[in-house]
Amino acid sequence: MTGVRGADSVYLALARELDASLITLDRQQLERGKMVATVRRP
Repeated sequence: MTGVRGADSVYLALARELDASLITLDRQQLERGKMVATVRRP
């Protein structure tokens, strides 16, 4: 379990499915999302 919020998990799953990076300023997405997909700051 990554501990990400519900809506964040949708964005991360989509990024993973599309083999794309999730670009975000959200600290929680950046820290916890890297277990699921590539997550970067703009």
